[in-house]
This record gives sequence, C-alpha cells and structure tokens, in this order.
Amino acid sequence: MKTFALPPDTRTAGSGNPPQDMNDLVDYASQGGYAYSILNTAFAGGAAIDGTSDSTAAIQACFAAAAAAGQPAFIPAGVTFIVTSLTWVAGLVVQGVYSGGFPAGSVPGQSSVLGRKASSNQDLIVVPDGTNYGAIYDVGLDGNKSQNTAGYGINIQDGAAGQECQIKLIRCYVHDNPYSNVYLGNNRRANHLTDCIFNQSATGDGVTIAGSDNKILMCEIGSNGRAGVCIGTQQTQNWSASGSPFASDVTVVSGCDIFLNQVGVAIAQYAQQAVVVANGIDRNALQGVTVYDGDTHQIMANALHTNGTLTNNTYGHIDVGPGVTQVGINNNTFGPLDSGFTNLPSYAVTMNATATLGCILGTIGVLDSASTTGGLITPQASGTKGWVTVSEAGAVIQGNSGGDILRLLKSGGTVAFKVTANGTPVWTGNQQMSPIAAPGSAAGETTIYADSNGCLHAVNPTGSSGADINLTSGAFLCAPKVYAPASQTTFATTSETFAAVDSGVICTNSFTAPISGTVIVTAYLMAQVSVTGAEVVFCLCATGTTTPVVGTIQQFKIAGVADPAPLALEFYVSGLTAGTAYQLDLVYGVTTSDTLTVYANGLTTTSPTYGSANNGAPVIMKVIGV
Repeated sequence: MKTFALPPDTRTAGSGNPPQDMNDLVDYASQGGYAYSILNTAFAGGAAIDGTSDSTAAIQACFAAAAAAGQPAFIPAGVTFIVTSLTWVAGLVVQGVYSGGFPAGSVPGQSSVLGRKASSNQDLIVVPDGTNYGAIYDVGLDGNKSQNTAGYGINIQDGAAGQECQIKLIRCYVHDNPYSNVYLGNNRRANHLTDCIFNQSATGDGVTIAGSDNKILMCEIGSNGRAGVCIGTQQTQNWSASGSPFASDVTVVSGCDIFLNQVGVAIAQYAQQAVVVANGIDRNALQGVTVYDGDTHQIMANALHTNGTLTNNTYGHIDVGPGVTQVGINNNTFGPLDSGFTNLPSYAVTMNATATLGCILGTIGVLDSASTTGGLITPQASGTKGWVTVSEAGAVIQGNSGGDILRLLKSGGTVAFKVTANGTPVWTGNQQMSPIAAPGSAAGETTIYADSNGCLHAVNPTGSSGADINLTSGAFLCAPKVYAPASQTTFATTSETFAAVDSGVICTNSFTAPISGTVIVTAYLMAQVSVTGAEVVFCLCATGTTTPVVGTIQQFKIAGVADPAPLALEFYVSGLTAGTAYQLDLVYGVTTSDTLTVYANGLTTTSPTYGSANNGAPVIMKVIGV
C-alpha cells in the first residue's frame, strides 16, 4: 500500500486549493507510481529541485525508508540532485529514468542524475563493509571533478572477511570522478556492472576491481586517467601498487567498448583467472591489454586497433609482463589505424625483455598489415623468454639474435630439440644437425669418421660449425674395434666356397640383442673401395668362425667397380634372444684374380698384401630391431 505525507488542508471555504497544496499533490501523483520518491517531503522535506541545494539528507532518508519497506527508491529526471555522500542500505534498489544513452561530458535533461557537491571531496555512494545486496538502475552519477579533488563515484569498500556483496549497476552513467568511477572492494564478491558507462575519471580507472567473481558486461568505458578496467590494485606495467594492494580473482570483462584510456585493461600483479573476451579495445594511449604475471588469464576474441597512440612503435596491443608463466591469447583481431591517428603499436603482442619464462598459448589472432610496425609478436633476445604454439598470421614464429624460434621440451623441462634464431636445428646436448657433404676441407663440407673405439664423428675443419661432434650415442649404437687381421684365414660360405688367397676379419662387434627374433645389422666401411677382376665377398660370421650367420642376406659380392665408392652393407640376423650377448665378425674374401683397393686415412692397400700395412679401415656397425 502506497503512503504519502499530504500537506495540511489550508483551503478557505469558497476558494480554490492553495498553490502549495496543489503542487505537492501533483508531485506525488507524478512519480511514476513510486511510493518512495526522493521528492516526497515526508523524507526530510524532500530533495531540492534547484540543482544547487544539498539534498543528501532527503535522499538518504528516502533510501532507508524504501529499503525497509522493500520498495525501490525513485529518482526522477529533469534536474541534478546535489549530494555530498550517500550511504548504501542493505537490499536497496534505486530506480531512475533512462534516456537511452549519455553522451560524454554532458547529461540529457530527461535522465536521473546525482551530482557531487563542490569541494565535498567524498565518495558519491559508499557501500560499507557488511552492507550487501541491491541494485541501481538508470541513474547518472556526476563526480564534478572540476570542483573536487577526491572521491569515488561508487565505493564498495574493502571487507574484513569474504562476503557476497552482489551489488548490481544496470544502465548507469558514472563519470567525471576524481578517483575511479567505481571501486569494487576486496572480499566484496559477485558484483555485476551491466550496460553502463564509466567515463572520464581524473586520476583513476573506469572500474577498479580489488575483489573476486566480478563481471563487467556490455559497458562503455573511456577517457579515464589510468585503465578502462584495472583488475587488481597491485603493480602493473605502468603504475605501482596502491596503498591497499589486493589481487583480484575470477573477473570477466566482456562485450565492452574500452577506448581513449591510458591502458584499456590492466591485469595487475597476483591476479588470477581474468577473462577478457569479445571487447573492442582501441585508441588507448599505451597498451590495449597488459598482463603483469600469472598463469590462468585468457584474452580472447577481442578487436584491438589504434592502441599505443602516445608514442609510435613503443607499446603493444597486448603486453605480456615479466612474471607471466602462461597466458591464453586466442582469436583476437588486430586492426588498422583509425583516421586521425598516426602512431602504431610495436607488435600485436609484446613480451617483457626481463621475463624468465613466458608461454603464450593459443592462436593469438589475425593481424592487419597496418596494425603494427613490427608484426605479430616481439622477438626476444633469449630462448628462455617465451614461445608461441600456434597462430593464424603468416610467418608465425620469429626469432632474432640469440632467440630460439622453436623449442620442444622433455617432461623434466630440458630441451629435447630446438631451432635457433638463424634456423639451425639442434638436438639434445646441443648437437647440431649439419648437412653432410663428401669428405673434404673446404668451408661448408663436413667430414665423418670413426675413432679408435668405433664412435662416429662429424667435423667441419674450416666451416663455421668448427667443433668435432661425437654422433655415436643412444641405444643400440655399437662401438666396434677397428683393426687389420693379424693372419690369413680360410673363407667359406654356406652357398659357395672360395679358394681365397686373401681373407680376414675387418672388425668384431659385441652387442646385446634388443629384441628376440630378427635384427638388422648395418656395417659402414668408412673408406672407398674399388674392385677389379671377379669379385670380393663380405660376410657376417659368428666370432671365431668362417661360417656366415643364418639370415636373409648372408653375403655381399662386389665386382667390376673401377671407381672408388663408399661401402655400406646391411645384414639380417635371425634366431636371436632379447637380452642375450652376441659377437659378430665382419669378414672379407678375395679370389686369386681380384684386386681390392681400400682408401682410408690416406693409406692404400692392394690385394693380396692387405693387412698390417693398412692398419684397418674405419668401420662402424649398428644393430637395430625390426
């Protein structure tokens, strides 16, 4: 039931109603059916409509009565009601008149407006610790920063303990405050700001968030002294922590237009789980978005353009700070300059040069050619600075001097494979994959040889790689001895018998079978061989015998090769048991009419005097499972 404080009946018999009586009645009847209007004189005489008198007491009384009755407090349109500071009442709902929009720097005459009194320097609306719940619809809060030096527009004060605050601002216009237009305090959870405008804070943010579970949805946030939205009151890339530094957790900024601030969205130190999605972020003086540290933030599907307008080629659309361990950056668009602007960001994404590790996960987005001076992501001078997994924008991953293009890590975090800034692939242990040319000493040619233990080496004596690299490592790589046979032996095979005038053991290989069944044994004679006459035969025999081992291929025959050529042999050895040790000999046999010439280490031997003079041809044998 609606109640009104009617004026006394001062009517004189036979006369009309006194003007005062009629004015009050009309005022009460014209408040849109709201029983609790700030104009009701029952509330400390009612709010003043002259635009200059202080209406704080009347409006505060109306707020208290409306909340107690479970009714909305109504603020009519047409005049700015002047206040010093109003205190929120638990469960209060404030209803104003919405005009359809608020142009920056002015207030339409048909909107509901509360304005800060000159030199009051207080918060327009204070929500004390422990006072929770409620909503404000369709109200403008004019901070009058030209006549004040302090004060938030709405200050949801920090709480001593966590609590569900749940204050909602819907279609409100909060602007021109000396401090941030809205402050969402620490331990005051789950506040929602929807379809609002937060513009022109003098020294603060459009919205400052020190608590958790807050949502900023479909808002216009522009021309503020610091960030459009600052998530946390700790340090950012561009300013230090505030006097009450707090981290923010689980913040969503979505569907907003964030423009002409110093920074669009600043995610401060220690913040976690910030989601910045589907916003227009543009024309900010420094960065569009900054991420100071953390590992759970997501920046997705935003349209960023014309950021970094203060200085050309200095700031990024998105800045990844020194303590970021991972951040998801996905499917953003980086668009060209707006008309009237000349300064471009340096890169779409920049990474702090002192970062110890920074990992950007995601597709980053698409880059217009006129969006930055440098490209998609800042190349860093060290391989530990950060890396990108996937992107959609052309030359995806770029390195510069000292910065790796790509790194693949083992489960323990050490490098398994990388591609350096100049494109050199490198395996574990910094073993470079150099192109192998014919043996030689010219720059760019690589010589491969086996040492006295049979280990394979690669060296470029005059090229840039320089170092002698041991390539023989890993499972099942053998280290056979290399020697000349001490005596002539009779050579025979299961398929034919040679009346050999020269035969012997080239090398002996000890190994443990990697699998049961059949394995491949490869033998690479690190020499060049020429054969004239009938043929020379190479076989694999059990150590101490002249009988070739059982296998698919038991021998190799070479005949009629006049020009020297490297010798590579492959044998299939069957009947093995996994884990059992075996020894094999690589042997050769040369018939009477054959001549075998082996070039190795500068020595030449011609059959039938092959043996001690040659000191053996370098050989490596490798056993692998099939």
